[in-house]
Amino acid sequence: MARPSRRKVRTKDFEFFKDHARATFERLAADDPRNGFFDAVYSLRVTPGGAMGGLDRRLVEVFYGNRPIEAVEEFVSREGREPRLQERFLAEHGACLFYQRMDSGVVMVGLRPAGSEGFRRREQMILLEWVRAPDVLRRRAAPERHWRAFMSYMECTSLEGEPTFVDRARVWWLLFMRPTVVGGTYVTALCWLAGATVARYALTVGLSGFLLAIVQWLLAPA
Repeated sequence: MARPSRRKVRTKDFEFFKDHARATFERLAADDPRNGFFDAVYSLRVTPGGAMGGLDRRLVEVFYGNRPIEAVEEFVSREGREPRLQERFLAEHGACLFYQRMDSGVVMVGLRPAGSEGFRRREQMILLEWVRAPDVLRRRAAPERHWRAFMSYMECTSLEGEPTFVDRARVWWLLFMRPTVVGGTYVTALCWLAGATVARYALTVGLSGFLLAIVQWLLAPA
């Protein structure tokens, strides 16, 4: 008997998650008191199919929307004429938790930070995890874990955020343990970079000590 297509199984599991995503995250939001404030200010959106019309069957986005923060006046140049004073509104967008299904059926889970024109994070994305068996998304534990990371990231990156010690520690841990995208470039997790530095130092010191021991042994009197 031929084995089933793993890609088709993954795709089917993701479709189930996508079809129930709105109910799943609305339940998580209702159970989290912090959402009451953020929802009133930014408006929580759960969009199976993505924010651009819900047409992408491979995407689920959970995010807080845009909101104006203030109006500024600035001079706008006009060709051949004097600059004109014009009012412009500044806006802020909330954080985003997204699930992107790959061609193989594996699901990439990531976070994008909140930000405004004058208040942006260094990283453009944190890669939370690769879900190689999307059936785990059908259970409560994984979405709950992702929701906690999403809310902590919102607290730490939004203008209205009031992060607790736990929120700051969680975001620091994610930035240390997970890959990020900075300036459009994939950046390896800091833990691996730090580990490689320590290993290189240990090997260098260890090799130096080993060579020194050999030299001392060779030069020692018989």
